Amino acid sequence: MYRRVLRMAQVVLAFAAVASAGNLIVNGGFEVLAPDSTGWTITDPDGDGSTRVLCGNNDGAVGHGGSGCYVWGGEILPFGNEDAATVSQTGIPVLANELYTLSFYLQNFPDTIQNPDQTVNNEMELYWNGKQIDDQVNIPISSAYTLYTYTVNGSDGNGSGTLLFQLNNPPGALLLDDVSLEDTGSSTPEPATLYTGIGAFLLAIGMAKRGSVKRA
Repeated sequence: MYRRVLRMAQVVLAFAAVASAGNLIVNGGFEVLAPDSTGWTITDPDGDGSTRVLCGNNDGAVGHGGSGCYVWGGEILPFGNEDAATVSQTGIPVLANELYTLSFYLQNFPDTIQNPDQTVNNEMELYWNGKQIDDQVNIPISSAYTLYTYTVNGSDGNGSGTLLFQLNNPPGALLLDDVSLEDTGSSTPEPATLYTGIGAFLLAIGMAKRGSVKRA
């Protein structure tokens, strides 16, 4: 009887589970360099070219997991743009109520000789489906990238599958790399789905009990 209950319970759980589809972000490592920034929409507030997908040939700036990274900065490139830039992807194929792990690497590129004050007036704002989920201000300079990780829901915000970074670092440069969005394999079920699962489980118990009575 208990084996039958366990078997039926496994079927119910398997019905609700969704397998991971790997990284859903296109060109998350920015290996496709400027002027082609495949997968990303990049804004250039002043039209002066200060928002670019390039790395490895700018004062020693290098990518985290490869040769490419996204660079936004002021004097370090040098650009001198003091407006926030955005880099985004939309239409990411996420499922409603499904949970995802969002991660990326960010570095406030050290250039203290030219820009001794670059630890101030910098900011990284992160939006998922139009909803702000983080706002980092005055990110300290570092010789290495820092990993940022979040859990997001496919139904958060407007549910459009849109990821947006808004970056601002007039004194120096922020480097963004290895952006990833992966299915956790778990979900937050709708009430109707939850009730269906509970009903199926109770039905499994009922069937097992019925079978045990027949054998008696």
